[in-house]
Amino acid sequence: MPKGEAGQKREERPKRQAEPKKGERRKYIAVVAIVIIVVIVAGAVVYGLNATQPTSISTFKNNFNSASRVSIYITAYNGTALSYSIGCATSIIESIVGNGQNHRNASTIDLFIANQTTCVYQSGIGSVVTNYTFGSIENCTNTARSEPSIFINYSSTNRTTITPRTLYVSGDGQFLSLCGVASEIT
Repeated sequence: MPKGEAGQKREERPKRQAEPKKGERRKYIAVVAIVIIVVIVAGAVVYGLNATQPTSISTFKNNFNSASRVSIYITAYNGTALSYSIGCATSIIESIVGNGQNHRNASTIDLFIANQTTCVYQSGIGSVVTNYTFGSIENCTNTARSEPSIFINYSSTNRTTITPRTLYVSGDGQFLSLCGVASEIT
């Protein structure tokens, strides 16, 4: 250490750090902004994945029963598929409308029936049918997915998948005839 007057040690003063240049500040701000954006995007992805993860029937039922409108979407590629799918949908609707504790007015249930190219849509099945709306499968699916929905599909594989806002039921004729999910959602 340098010596000052009368041989005493002088303390060194810390050197002042130079102010960052404007270009360095901009880089720092850009890095911080990128980190914030990455965190926001990661959060959105995690939220989106959790919204589509399988869940319990009670979570679905709570979301379904508390919604102002709900959808039932039937895939009917041929007459056999239509008859079994409609039968299961009818059981579900009767169960929902006839439930004393969680009664739902039929006018708040939207019904979609899709074949391979088009979709027929009835808004509120509890009213007198004056006309059906025809549209693309994509438009009907998008509308159905904007509300808590039940999707019924005739298939050789019997399976039920439940997410917080969606219940997927697929099965053969026997599985859809039993339509066990009808008693579970009430």
